[in-house]
Amino acid sequence: ASITSSSSTSDSVAAGTWSSGRDCEQVNPWAESSPDDHRCGPQGPSDPREREREQHDMNKRLLDPTNTLQFDDFKKSYGEILHRWGLREKRADVLKFASCPPEPHKGIEFGVYCCHCRSQARGTQCAVCKRLTFQCAICHVAVRGSSNFCLSCGHGGHTSHMMDWFRRQDECPAGCGCHCLLQSTF
Repeated sequence: ASITSSSSTSDSVAAGTWSSGRDCEQVNPWAESSPDDHRCGPQGPSDPREREREQHDMNKRLLDPTNTLQFDDFKKSYGEILHRWGLREKRADVLKFASCPPEPHKGIEFGVYCCHCRSQARGTQCAVCKRLTFQCAICHVAVRGSSNFCLSCGHGGHTSHMMDWFRRQDECPAGCGCHCLLQSTF
């Protein structure tokens, strides 16, 4: 067996294996950087043995990776059958091998906007103005636990405070004039 090597840069440039650096990608992004960790060029490895190894890795797979979504549908269907038969642990074992993310939530969702600067907020404190995002309309303390709010005006607060308020009143405690109990019924 003989090994042939070529050090001619003109052959490499003509073959498209060199680039100006824009097409370079790090092979192992979570390791320390070294000169050997980068591949350049629009195509994969230029070494024929490396290409052959990658082709072998693709050929030895039992299932074609281009059909992954279809295979995931089969796993979900089988998981549904197992669930109906009461085999929940077996269902979990099957579904943990599904590669696609879980289906998005299809219920009611709402976003919280800071009542002071109107920016979208996550958590109890606004990242922009640093004030509390969702305050109880009655006690003006940040609501962290159980809460109720009106789907019409958006005001609300602690569940216990809101229940006490609406036992005696029929308008929104924030003073906006909304009849929350009448407006929020479906």
